[in-house]
Amino acid sequence: MHIFRLLFRHAAASYGEMIVLEYLLSVGGDVTLRDEDGDTPLLVCEKPDIFQKLVAAGADPHVKNSEGKGIVEKAVEEDAEELINYLVESGFITDPNFKYVPGEAAEMANFMDMLEPVEEGAEGGEDGSDDDDAEDMNAEST
Repeated sequence: MHIFRLLFRHAAASYGEMIVLEYLLSVGGDVTLRDEDGDTPLLVCEKPDIFQKLVAAGADPHVKNSEGKGIVEKAVEEDAEELINYLVESGFITDPNFKYVPGEAAEMANFMDMLEPVEEGAEGGEDGSDDDDAEDMNAEST
């Protein structure tokens, strides 16, 4: 039962299901429980009313997940414009240099997905060259 309440609570917060969230809180739902990524229900919410409800129920608005991301980073990552505007207006984001461009995080994620990771120990040296090819070239020229 414990794991199901955890997952339902996170899902209710993430999908903005206020009625479900209110019910789970009314039966003793713990707003500090974390999922496998270290996210609390607050860190997966994308709506101001859900954020407010979770904070009123005792959620820490300054909590970070296992990657060190807080609500601002998560909201930007999820392109949750409504929540970001609320966080700015209500004083949760106080950095005067903070700028949010809708869709920018998604564009960056798409770009990063296009890059192929370079694996250590792959053929060739660190510079990507293949020493065997260089030796073959030298052998052909003699």
